[in-house]
Amino acid sequence: MTRDEANRAIQELARAEGGASSGLGERNLTGVQFSDGREVYFEYRQPFVPAEPGALKCSALVYRFHTEPKPGLLDGFRAEEQAGTPTGGGALEYQEQGRALFLARSYSKPPALDAFREEMAALRRAARVWQNDVLERVTRKVFHPGS
Repeated sequence: MTRDEANRAIQELARAEGGASSGLGERNLTGVQFSDGREVYFEYRQPFVPAEPGALKCSALVYRFHTEPKPGLLDGFRAEEQAGTPTGGGALEYQEQGRALFLARSYSKPPALDAFREEMAALRRAARVWQNDVLERVTRKVFHPGS
């Protein structure tokens, strides 16, 4: 996927969802807030070899920590993922720099708009479940085992 294809996919998705996006910035990042209140961040990853395709990474925010997560918390989230808690087609990812937990998926080829809309909606729904239900369950298991 080229940067232009990634930009086009993001902008078409935003338009189809009733919003707008100026597309990727000079650092190859952008975000879109959807009508359901969920945010998805997009990052175009340049290929290491110019002849290879790049990839569009899409990340739905689950939780942003104010400080570093307490020991065992990230392991608890990973255990939930391994146990089969739905991820909306994405994978759990913790980004240390922003202390944020995401459900993320990547595309190496431009997705068809209808499929992209469905997949981003599934990712956002899953992120909402992780934020509303899984977060509480994991923190209870980690900080109050046996209760």
